[in-house]
Amino acid sequence: MATAEDKTYVGFTFDKDIEGTVQSGNVEGDGSLVLKLYYDRNEYQINFETGSGSLVETVSGVFGGLLLKPDDPTNEGHVFEGWYKEELLENKWDFNVDTIPASDITLFANWIKPSPNGTLLDAAAGSDFIGVLFLKSDGNIYYSKSDKNSSWQQEVAMGLGTEGSIEVDASDNVHVAYVTDGKIAYTKFDGNSWSEKTYIESLNVGGVGACSKVDLAVDGNLSPHITYTDSRGTSDDYSYPDIMYAKLSEGAFSRTVIFKGYRDYSSSGSWGADYFSGGSSIAVNENGDYFIIAHRQNIWRWFAGTDNTYYVMIHSNLGTGSISNYGTNIYATYDLTYSNGKFVALYKDSTFKTSEIAVSGGTAGFVNTTGIGGFSVTSVSNNGVSTVVGGKSTEGTLLTHLDGLSQDHMINVKDNKVSVVYLDGEYYGVYRDNESSELKIKKL
Repeated sequence: MATAEDKTYVGFTFDKDIEGTVQSGNVEGDGSLVLKLYYDRNEYQINFETGSGSLVETVSGVFGGLLLKPDDPTNEGHVFEGWYKEELLENKWDFNVDTIPASDITLFANWIKPSPNGTLLDAAAGSDFIGVLFLKSDGNIYYSKSDKNSSWQQEVAMGLGTEGSIEVDASDNVHVAYVTDGKIAYTKFDGNSWSEKTYIESLNVGGVGACSKVDLAVDGNLSPHITYTDSRGTSDDYSYPDIMYAKLSEGAFSRTVIFKGYRDYSSSGSWGADYFSGGSSIAVNENGDYFIIAHRQNIWRWFAGTDNTYYVMIHSNLGTGSISNYGTNIYATYDLTYSNGKFVALYKDSTFKTSEIAVSGGTAGFVNTTGIGGFSVTSVSNNGVSTVVGGKSTEGTLLTHLDGLSQDHMINVKDNKVSVVYLDGEYYGVYRDNESSELKIKKL
């Protein structure tokens, strides 16, 4: 009599009750003996961990078999990307290839935040994140933030608005100023909550005015400095927009006219005017010293004709200055930034240029000027050593300029705005992708 002992196989269990099992018998005269042992495939549980997502029921499957893919779970504000074998989301489960192992397992859902979809208004970098401000089709301005790998957080509605500016201070507080209903709304996020909004209204001199074209900077004391346009900052027979400067003090903004827009007539019928229609840009250092740049058109209309002189104006608590050209408008202003002791302006002087701003004897002027190519420019960032400009090529692709050297990234950009920020030793471009309409971040 010979007996076969059942053996242990991973994923299988011996079943003596299966019909046809022959575990023992006598050896035939010719020395032959056939014994038959049958094994069942073991059944194991597959659990699905969705975190904050909807529940997916536990299922069972046999060892070595394929797992039937369950319906995708849902999670408000997130997109389901797939199931992973580990909680750290290192290896994705392939339902067409991966087979059930010889143990109970748990698969983990990977949730991703979709990139924001809207018109980019501005972007700024903190110590480990990039904050963006954007306008959606519902008319509201939103804030969101991402790490440098485009892992976005939940977007937050600021309120109805049209334009906006964002800055992150040295303590990673996020400052936002935006235009809403003819006013400038300001709020700050301290990492836990947004502050109650503080509003800057028109001075309403000589009539009901409105504020627009806001830009924001923050000093080393974490105080916001704002420049904007006020349609009624001063009073004249014919009122034209004024460039304003505002600083927060004891919960309210002090407002100062720094460039006065006007048109005045003389007794002879001649008239003169200053127009500031292009808005303004501001940057501030750790000590609260600030610079503001703006485009100015000066007109003198008299019996012999019209004289036009165009300027880039520089205003600061340290000094003032300008560059000018008679007859032809060759100027525009785009952005102003500060880092590590350097104020850098982005402007047009026949061609696009960047220049540092320096003050000597109370007179501010441009120094260390670099020419920039491209079809359009919108923002500048510097780290005290190098300077990067963001813009678009004539074909509408993302175009950046490092110290004047251009690089076409061959990415089609929607809308006009491209923001450049400096984060963790690298420059990044923030733009709206032409195909998806989503906001994207690219290492430059």
